[in-house]
Formats: sequence, C-alpha cells, structure tokens
Amino acid sequence: MKLKGKLIEQLRRVRSSYWFIPGLMTLLAILMSQFAIKFDQGLRGAWLSQWGFLYDNKPEGARALLSTIAGSMIGVAGVTFSITIAAVAYASSQFGPRIIDNFMDDRGNKITLGTFISTFIYCLLVLRTVRNGGDGDDFVPHVSVFLGVVFAVASLVVLIYFIHHIPKSIHVSKLVAKIGRQLIARIDSVYPEMLGVEVEEVATDTAHIDLSKPCLMVRSTEEGHVQSYDVDELMKFAAERHLLVVMVAEPGDFVAYSQLLAKVYGDRLVEEKQIREYFVIGNERSPTQDLFYLSDQVIDITGRALSPGLNDPQTAMLCVDWLTAALARLACRRFPSRVRSSQDGRPTLIAREQNFQTFVDSVYDQVRPYVEKDRNAALHMLRRSAALMECIHPIYRRLVYSASQRLVEGCLKEFTHPRDLEQLGALQKELAQANRPTGD
Repeated sequence: MKLKGKLIEQLRRVRSSYWFIPGLMTLLAILMSQFAIKFDQGLRGAWLSQWGFLYDNKPEGARALLSTIAGSMIGVAGVTFSITIAAVAYASSQFGPRIIDNFMDDRGNKITLGTFISTFIYCLLVLRTVRNGGDGDDFVPHVSVFLGVVFAVASLVVLIYFIHHIPKSIHVSKLVAKIGRQLIARIDSVYPEMLGVEVEEVATDTAHIDLSKPCLMVRSTEEGHVQSYDVDELMKFAAERHLLVVMVAEPGDFVAYSQLLAKVYGDRLVEEKQIREYFVIGNERSPTQDLFYLSDQVIDITGRALSPGLNDPQTAMLCVDWLTAALARLACRRFPSRVRSSQDGRPTLIAREQNFQTFVDSVYDQVRPYVEKDRNAALHMLRRSAALMECIHPIYRRLVYSASQRLVEGCLKEFTHPRDLEQLGALQKELAQANRPTGD
C-alpha cells in the first residue's frame, strides 16, 4: 500500500494535535448529555422523590446551576489556554523553538482543556431542556443536572492537577528526561534487534552491481523535510520489477524542488511518480524514522544552557547524561546492512550508511563547540564518556575514545588553570584505560 507511510505520518500528526483529545471528549459529552436527558424523560422523576439531593431542583434553580457551571467552565478554559501559551513561550525562549512539540504532545494539557470544554458543552445541552411550562408541565432533568455537578467537581480536580502539572512540565530536568526517554524508545523501535555477545558482520558487497547508469532519477516535486519512506513496500515494489533503488535523501534531510530523492537501476522502466509516492515530505522533521530529530533537541538545550545569556552548566551536564545514555542503548542494537535484499537474495535497496559511528560523531561533534568552553560541562562529559566505554562492546570503544580525544584537544586550548589541566590529564588516562582491549 503506497499510502501507508503517508497514513502513518498523518495519524501521528492527528494524535499529537491539540484538538484531537479535546474533540473526542467533547463528542463524548454530547452523547452523554443526550443519554442522560433520555433517561430523565423516561423516569419523569417518579422514583426520585426519595432522593432529596437529586429531586430538590426546580426549573429556575436548575437553570441557574447549569448556567453557572457552563459560564465558569468556559472562563477557566480560557485561563487554562492562556497559561499553556505562556508556558510554551517561556520554554521555547529558554530551551529552543523545537521544544514546542513536547508541549503539543503533552496529554495532560489536552485532557485538561478537553475536560473544561466538554463540561461546558454538556451543561449547555442539558440547560436547553429545562422547561417551566406551568400547570405542572415543568421538566427538570434531575439526573442530568446531578451529572453536571459531578463534572464540575471533576473539572475542579483537573484544574488543581493542571496548576501542579504546568510548573513540572517546564522544569528542565523533567523536560530533558522526557526527550531522552523518547529518544531511547525510538532507538528500541527503529533498531529492535539486540547486538548479542558477538557482532555479526552483514555482507554489503555491491561490486557485482553496475551503479554507473541509473535508469531513473527520482526527484522531489516539492520543498520540505523528508519525514519517512515506506521501506518494506518500496523493497517489495523493487523486487517485483527486479530493480535496485539507491536512496539519496534520508528522513531528516531537507529537499528542494527537483532535488534527488533516489536513483533506480534496472532494465524495466518505471515512472518516477511510482517511486516518489513512497516518500513522505512535510514542513517539519518527524521522529518517526529520524533519530537525530530527538537528539538534536537535547543538543539544542545544551547549546542554549552554555550560552553567555544563560550560563547553566548543570542543565548541559544533564543533557550530556541523557545523550550518553542513548548512545549506551544504541550500542546494544544491531544496525541493519545498508544493502537490503529480497527473499531471493537479490539487492533491492541501498540506504545511506548509518551506524554507531554516525551517531557518536553527530553527538560529540555538535556538542563539543559548546562543552569545551565550559570547565564543568567538559569534565563531566569526559567522565560520562569513560563510563560509556566501560559498558559498550569493545569495537565501539575506540569510536567513543576518538571522539573524546577531539574534545580533550579542544579543552587544552581553553583550560588555563593548573588544577583544571591536572583533572583533564587524569581523565585522559581514565579514557585510555577504558579503551584498552578486554583482558589487558
């Protein structure tokens, strides 16, 4: 199914939108109001006289009660929305504009807003049924009014939760931890296979494949970020037609109009549109297949924390902790070969090389310009690097060691105090010790 990737991305957008959960809760409130009113119309209060707390409502009192609840709920909803916008504005100025996605995905904020709006809609729909017709033709939906009071109390509880939740959601420790856990969960999803004790090298020899003359150059017809592409369906399509697709653009890349997305090799002619349909291109990056999207968020917070305007090395050290934790989890995963083959062993797709070194270089090379200028953050990152090397496979230790040495070289240019240089030398020895082969 060629629309599978687009459908998955669209569902992700819907789930992360700010209206989806409140919309569902509002629809549920509409249905509940209708069922409650029908229930009251069927009973007509015959057996409710023994329940004073249900039956004491008169038409005027029921209208006043429902009007008060509805008016207060829509007012509180407006205040809640204003507080949320203020929190988002503060967080984006402190931690970067890409952090807004974390607040948009916050389920607690959506449930809070949905509770107030659904209570308002419920009371409004019940209010319209209250009737004072005279001659005993009054109608007060006692059960429905009582449920409105219950929803008002529940809304008060949710308001207290929201007041507690907002300060916690913009706390830097919670924010970084949330992104870090999302990154680790995404690593487990994208690379589900564990490395095991021994590393199995996957053959990636493509010398027998003629890559000099592509039969088709697939180009983008729009501008934007490559959010994802359907690997399984694209490989199936290529295998059926004995094609080889070489990926040029990967998730996270920005492509301009007519920029290459992929090259196709084979004898059978296919239309460019047939290959292009497997790509999902949007206005922003997506974490669906782009691990760097989440790691870049943590790196952004690191850079802002070490900027002269903030000068918050503790936040930078916290970011380093989560980045190294993600690398430790990544080192336990098996990376698939860049050459993907069909069931008959025929190569059908060649992806861009992504391995542990790619992620190590991305993290260290982006963080190093910020960290090496701050003594506390630099020494902490070197300590975390040494701890990381102790828990990963020996073939990966040299990669972390090499990246750490580049950080050390930068620190030697920035550090001037003898005590700092002494600690830096001690950490160099610790890194060298951790880089030694097991058993030495």
